[in-house]
Amino acid sequence: MCFFFYIRHLSRPQYGKVSTLSHVPSDSTKLSKPAKISELLRAGQPEESSLDGPKRDFYDQVRAFLGAIVLFGAVLAAIAAAGAEVIRGRMQELKVIDLRPQNGQFNPLDITKKSKPVILSHSWINDTWMIRGDNSGSKKAAFFWSPSQIKARCTQRGALNHYYQQNAGNTFVMFRGGGGDEAMGSSKGPSKGWGVPRGGGRWLKLEGEANPPSGVYRYLYGPAEAFCHRLIEDIPGFEDLFIVEKRAGELNVNIKPTPTLWMSSANVTAQLHYDPSHNFHVLLHGSKQLTLYPPSMWRSMKLYPSVHPAHRQLQKGEAAPLKGGMTFTLEAGQVLYIPPYWFHLISAGTEGGVSMTVISPSYEEMLFSGYVLNHRFDLSPPFSEANTLQERLTCAFGLIALVLEKFLDNLYLRRNFVSFLKSHRHVPFSRHCREDIECYTNPEHVKKVMDDYRLQMVAGRVAAVFTDIRHKGGDRESSELLLSDYIEQVISWGLQGGQEVPCVIISCSHIFTHLQHP
Repeated sequence: MCFFFYIRHLSRPQYGKVSTLSHVPSDSTKLSKPAKISELLRAGQPEESSLDGPKRDFYDQVRAFLGAIVLFGAVLAAIAAAGAEVIRGRMQELKVIDLRPQNGQFNPLDITKKSKPVILSHSWINDTWMIRGDNSGSKKAAFFWSPSQIKARCTQRGALNHYYQQNAGNTFVMFRGGGGDEAMGSSKGPSKGWGVPRGGGRWLKLEGEANPPSGVYRYLYGPAEAFCHRLIEDIPGFEDLFIVEKRAGELNVNIKPTPTLWMSSANVTAQLHYDPSHNFHVLLHGSKQLTLYPPSMWRSMKLYPSVHPAHRQLQKGEAAPLKGGMTFTLEAGQVLYIPPYWFHLISAGTEGGVSMTVISPSYEEMLFSGYVLNHRFDLSPPFSEANTLQERLTCAFGLIALVLEKFLDNLYLRRNFVSFLKSHRHVPFSRHCREDIECYTNPEHVKKVMDDYRLQMVAGRVAAVFTDIRHKGGDRESSELLLSDYIEQVISWGLQGGQEVPCVIISCSHIFTHLQHP
């Protein structure tokens, strides 16, 4: 609208004196080269000695044009702010469904279709899981599912992942897959590279203390059946919470539903993170405060890289966003559905918490795992022909450049995406990088390998998967999250290890970001 006013301004008669411009050259060919603006202004001087009129008209036009731009930007900012407020307002309203009119019944597929979090209250789970009937009568789940009662019931127990912190805060960052399973910040001290504490594999049995020592926090989780087979008898029908999306039928994924038991002492907080799966979270004992954020907010968070043992979690020391989420309290007996890629921050109440989760792989997760991560591109040429570090990184950079070009067809989008990836996921680890880090290759070598039709075929298949996730999944954010993971995994293949991935991305990302296949 502001530009319309500007056009109207230009169409109006100019204010000031109307004079004859006698110094304008009549033959345009006399100007052998583009004239400077000052020369053009001098050529347009009026016969009168005063220049105030024409100058004022010109500067008025410039000021009007700049003012229109400022106003237009202000209007856009106001619209964006209003839209953000609307989104934040909606986010504060978590839907709670009372299932008593349906006799506690619900169809998990119907719940997951909208990809929105929802709380289910008074479901069939309350009767079958929460209140147990036996010869001696009924026991309330708030009593039956307490840690001390679980300990008494499960006389023969397996092991759970046991995270233990003393005088290190109550927020736990989980480490998986070879990085140690204790929380960052424990007394063990950081190991070289990632800052992961030493001493992997502390698998301790459940102690179930009601009043842990001051400053001591415990967080335990693991497959319920492996920990205590008798617990499976207490959660009949858990298979009904496992879903298989119809659109994922062609992936032919055969996964057995496995309920996971979670227990924590009072006031324990699980660091903000996301899961790529559908998650039905059943609270069995205590209460929990949760804050959920949609996947669209992933750029507001500094997450660990995919090659880090704490992948998918907010980096330690980073605060969760203050706006854009919805905070609520989950009570014992309620079921919370958390859609794939939704961030969640979970804190147990003063009684601690016991919960059971049943997760199901999402379409995006299966597509990415089945056709991208598990596709052994390194077994076929030109990757299988790369024997040296330089050759592997050259292939890796070429593959990434082609995938970025095919998925993000705009050079500005590619540069913006990689710049964000570098600043939010990798720069925090720059303190671990060697000063003499090398890229081991150069743009000319990468350009040559990008011409290899075999590399182009692999890149085309990968980019098609990301495009499919973006369109069929209807979720641009999850495709960008997975693309970030893929870039890191490919570079990890080139380096034959993930330790230096952040360093290479920080120092060498310009090689695969600025290249474009002709």
